[in-house]
Amino acid sequence: MKIFKPTVFGLTTILMLSLMVGSSFAASTTITGPIIKNVKVGQEFTIVLPTNPSTGYNWKANYNSKYLKLIKQTYQPNTPILIGSGGNEVFTFKALKSGETLITLNYQRSGSKPIQIKEYKLKIIKNCPKD
Repeated sequence: MKIFKPTVFGLTTILMLSLMVGSSFAASTTITGPIIKNVKVGQEFTIVLPTNPSTGYNWKANYNSKYLKLIKQTYQPNTPILIGSGGNEVFTFKALKSGETLITLNYQRSGSKPIQIKEYKLKIIKNCPKD
């Protein structure tokens, strides 16, 4: 019986530590950016990000609607389409007026903190008249 107690304590300690380490990885956030893009007023552009909706995570866009309009957000599955396989989330924006603005894309489950953040800093310029 003396051997049993330390073994149970040791296994319990290992289990607790692995749960703590695992939860800290799940709660971490990766920020990649800012990525700088130059666009013209009236120009449409896309941002393509890998995703896997079967995990419950998807990309959510935050942007200033004075400078940008989200034209569409679509999902393109990888081919061949297999259960649990991922794809790409495609955001199509249109630049509305000149200036600088930021698009922040959060990869998260509904109601939870993002596990990945991508930032795109945009410099929107007026179209130059043709000579």
